[in-house]
Amino acid sequence: MRCRGFFVGLTAALMVVGSIFILAGPAGAVSTCDESMNPAAGGNASGLIVACTFSTAGVSTALTIQDYADAEWHFGGARTVAVSAVRTGAAPGVVSGSVIKTCATNNTTAAATCYGVAAAQPAGALQIGSGPQLDTNHSIENPLTSATLTHLGIAAGSFIKSVAGTAGTATSAVTLSKPLVNAGWPNCPGTYASGCTSAPLKVIISNDSGRQVTDGHTTAGSATVTSLTAHFCGGASTCASPTDVGKGFTGGDLPDGATIATVNSLTSVTLACVGCVGGFTGVSTCPTTGVCPEIVLGLSPNPAPTSSRYVTDGTSTGTRVLSSASAEFSPSDTGLPIVFVPPIATLAGARVGTVDPAGANTTIAGDGAAVIPSGAKKFVIGQATKTAPATGDAIGSLSILLQVNPSVSPTSPPCAANKISGFQIPLIWRNPQGTVSLLTNTGTGGYNTFVGGTHLSGTQPAPTSIAQFDFRTASTSFSGYLRQDYTTTASVQGASKYRVAYTFLPVTVGLCPGTGDAATWSFFGLTTKIAANPSFTGGGGGGARGIVSEPQGTSQVYSGGPPASATSGAYVTSTAGEQPSNSNSCTVSSPALIQIGC
Repeated sequence: MRCRGFFVGLTAALMVVGSIFILAGPAGAVSTCDESMNPAAGGNASGLIVACTFSTAGVSTALTIQDYADAEWHFGGARTVAVSAVRTGAAPGVVSGSVIKTCATNNTTAAATCYGVAAAQPAGALQIGSGPQLDTNHSIENPLTSATLTHLGIAAGSFIKSVAGTAGTATSAVTLSKPLVNAGWPNCPGTYASGCTSAPLKVIISNDSGRQVTDGHTTAGSATVTSLTAHFCGGASTCASPTDVGKGFTGGDLPDGATIATVNSLTSVTLACVGCVGGFTGVSTCPTTGVCPEIVLGLSPNPAPTSSRYVTDGTSTGTRVLSSASAEFSPSDTGLPIVFVPPIATLAGARVGTVDPAGANTTIAGDGAAVIPSGAKKFVIGQATKTAPATGDAIGSLSILLQVNPSVSPTSPPCAANKISGFQIPLIWRNPQGTVSLLTNTGTGGYNTFVGGTHLSGTQPAPTSIAQFDFRTASTSFSGYLRQDYTTTASVQGASKYRVAYTFLPVTVGLCPGTGDAATWSFFGLTTKIAANPSFTGGGGGGARGIVSEPQGTSQVYSGGPPASATSGAYVTSTAGEQPSNSNSCTVSSPALIQIGC
């Protein structure tokens, strides 16, 4: 197989990144895009495929892929807190039960001593019980739980049921939904004695109360579901907040689209299914010997909470107030860490404090009493949840066919030869957490922010984004940004829509005159790290990209756009005078059909 100087040609083409997306097409051509999903099965992970060509009039310096109206990308943010457990028995002792102790809130710019260990509680860390809704029913996970499907310290899928006592003391008692796992807990500091408190372990607390349990009981034809471990809150439950009313609810043969209508008690809820055909007539009695076991129940937040995100349009006037036109601060951000890029030493340990009801700003907490220096600011809100893709995971690929001009790549054939080069490159997911200002092309954590020569990834990041889709080599780089769009009104966060924005695509002469290109984006529904998480791992959305379920027995056609609507398909827009046409019709049914995408 002859590659015609493939690697040289690839490097040359990528060095003129705009040629990948916005090259002049043949005379008379028009820009077209075809969008689809695979699989197109509601309630499941699903990939997004976007294939486009662009004409001369379609040339632009920016491009946006608006996703389908029923798409839901990974959401959620987290914060780190140090916790301990009591060890009993012969040295070094074991942990047991479901109770841990939380270190106290640290409002300083340095890590603090906790349970006898120096620098154990991170700067600015907010103790368990002081987050949104007192952290009740929020996921708690060990970020070090291995990718080989084992559990360390905290059982995967654990959530916080109650908080009592005084943080940082022997009376602290945080009750979890699952028993602790002995492996992974540090020993007690100092001389061991049965009943001592272990050295702290750092865990992450999510900003939503979605969760799964494995002991669901259903009754034939009934909308009432029970579980001894789900810890339902709101309504007639002894747990008042956060209410579970309105949450999505799945499990067994419950109808697609079910939500919680009434909380009857700590162990019982009654569901509704608006628009469902047949209601709950198809529900079986489970568990039934020889027929069905106890069922796995899933509760999902509705709407999705805020996510860890990188914000580039922050401002301050020399007070403790941090403003942004795009960050859309929301109550679910409360307690999430704020890390400035580049770092501000006097604000190490800053976190989201009070939030403007309209989402325009937050008054920071933690980090002592220092003010935010006046001027423009870039910052990261929150940390990645345990269920988020890992920085470095492949999130998809970009496939390209093009004809490279030999004036750019001397090893390429002459334009008159009409020789086409093709290649496929991976797109790498990068979380906002760990983003720093890169001075060289060497960063491995957070966003790729390096700008220099042919490196374009950090040239113009989106104002706010929840992930970067990066391609980086020694010779060139470019990126797209995943955006979660919603509004906050009267402290209530609205529903989210998602788009991928390529904010900087310079026009180039990298192709032979009068030629165009073909480009296909393929985004994955799951990534390697997500697939390797232990079963029931909690916190935030469980996949990279998925689509919501339609009401049982119905189907919905998603098509059209722009503009975005409740039933619009995916579509591409740019800053060019000619916008591409979009062929994007996709039917999503309940129950899902066995078919090859849409």
